[in-house]
Amino acid sequence: MNALTPLLTLGNAGLIAMLIIVALLVFCLMIFFLRFFGLWIQALISGAPVSLSKLVGMRFRRVDVRLVVLTRIQAVKAGLGVSMDQLEAHYLAGGNISRVVNALIVADRIYVEMDWDMACAIDLAGGDPVAEVQALANP
Repeated sequence: MNALTPLLTLGNAGLIAMLIIVALLVFCLMIFFLRFFGLWIQALISGAPVSLSKLVGMRFRRVDVRLVVLTRIQAVKAGLGVSMDQLEAHYLAGGNISRVVNALIVADRIYVEMDWDMACAIDLAGGDPVAEVQALANP
């Protein structure tokens, strides 16, 4: 008795059905991971690594994964200490994460004091954080 004996007892129809199911499962997994693999590699190479499980989790929470990852890359490249959790939380709160990160970058470049919470509060209140930074720089 060898490992193939249970498969051979299924008959040809059962064997073909099992192979089709395995092939569909492999195909679905490939599609699933290829969807996130490009963003994962891009984040890794850019120095803003994010785990595949985090990407999958964001997708299940209906977060725009691409927007969050690209914004995180932008923040890391600008030297900001913004985490994926902060970006995701602000996105889920209805905020514009690109505008907030841009405001923090501008504030950092023109030496204006602004932190993540302040920029998010301005954004969620309906204001433009970049305009607020510029107003703080030119009173």
